Amino acid sequence: MTRKHTIRINHEWIYQHILTDKQAGEKLYCHLRLQKKRRKRYGSYGRRGQLPNRVSIEERPAIVAERKRSGDWEADTIIGKRRRKAIVTLTERKTQFALLRKVDYRTAEEVWLAIIDLLKPMSDHVHTITVENDKEFAEQQLIAKALRTDFYFAHPFAAWEISANENMNGLVR
Repeated sequence: MTRKHTIRINHEWIYQHILTDKQAGEKLYCHLRLQKKRRKRYGSYGRRGQLPNRVSIEERPAIVAERKRSGDWEADTIIGKRRRKAIVTLTERKTQFALLRKVDYRTAEEVWLAIIDLLKPMSDHVHTITVENDKEFAEQQLIAKALRTDFYFAHPFAAWEISANENMNGLVR
């Protein structure tokens, strides 16, 4: 008679084991792709309110999801030390062409000025911009008007909807 022993391991157990190893002074955490100081705990999200006049990603033209044309952009920010400075990142969905600009303060004004400054030279080739629901994109109407483009917001806590830019941000980090 043969017995099969199965072990069930989930991702949370693995991270707990790595954290315990790190606290014991070991170096197992060095083999992770991203060595963050702490992990985000799910369950309590910030209650920062809704952005006014936001247009959902559901209203975005279907051609954007197909990645068959150039000119559909995704934007996000990489937050710096002490959560003040940031890097504004723009990624074109089809070509993966990226534009980056450092801003001294992560405010809506600094971010919209950086986006306009980066995309203005090619404004004839900007069809859509899609972003996450971050407060720094509160001036989306100014960006849309200045670049004569459509501006869309991904669903809350759905970063995969702007995956091209999220991947770029991971490479930059």
